[in-house]
Amino acid sequence: MTTTDAGVLGTFFGDEEFPIQWQEGERELFWIYDDLHIPNPVSPMFFDIGGWWLTCDHMFRRFGTPFACDWIAKNINGYVYTAAVPADSSIHAEATEYENRYVPRVPRDPSYPQKIGAYMGAVLPHYAANFLDWWRQRLRPEMERNFVYLDTYDTDHATLVELAVLLEDAIDIHDRHWKIHWMLNFAQFSSTLNLNAMIQQVKGEVDPGLMGRLQSSLENRNWDSIEALWRIKEEIKQDSDLAQAFKGETAGDVLRNLQNSESGRRLLSERIEPYQQEFGYKAIWSHEFAFPTWKE
Repeated sequence: MTTTDAGVLGTFFGDEEFPIQWQEGERELFWIYDDLHIPNPVSPMFFDIGGWWLTCDHMFRRFGTPFACDWIAKNINGYVYTAAVPADSSIHAEATEYENRYVPRVPRDPSYPQKIGAYMGAVLPHYAANFLDWWRQRLRPEMERNFVYLDTYDTDHATLVELAVLLEDAIDIHDRHWKIHWMLNFAQFSSTLNLNAMIQQVKGEVDPGLMGRLQSSLENRNWDSIEALWRIKEEIKQDSDLAQAFKGETAGDVLRNLQNSESGRRLLSERIEPYQQEFGYKAIWSHEFAFPTWKE
């Protein structure tokens, strides 16, 4: 550890209490514990096929970022650590994806970062100006078709081979949706830069919180899910049988109470189950397969 007047600079490569097996070139990268996305011990399946890092090489290539060209992950003692790979032709590192050896993508041309930045600057405003139309007309319908395919597949009567192919389809869909996610992120980033510049041009210095409030969309699925829950709650309040059913001590008690009355069964079939279908594909930790979703 090196101490300076400004703070502490530390390098830790593992020890007996926290052993780390480094592959070629890994130790030279800057690794961080990914407690934002995956603060809990990661399941083997999610690390193999579910991680957000699996599409980052695509993201950096698509947008022509001069500062990075890949982002890799490492399972260290059960926890996910990640490292951005600079767009540096001199880097040679090993990594693992889908339980296979993976070599992070880096440019062969040493001058790539200096050349590609202009491309990124040119396309970002185009994404900002057009992404909402792409989302409504092309990308969201594509995602919804994928969900219908997965949700309506007759898994109960499928053979083992058919289920294996379905898993590959699901992996492909997962991969595609992450790539759409990166498009959305960069489009929002560019839109935010434009919005902040316009605010400063018109108003000068303002409360930074104003920018955040102005970015709250009128079309927001989070608010839609909250409104739907509120409407269900209001319906329960206005029905004495439903209100009585919800006095159960546990969720299981409430469910049994609802199943014992006509109004309760109707609430489940016409309100709760449709809500689960529309908004229930999320869990307490979204970046993981091990936690049950609301629908489950």
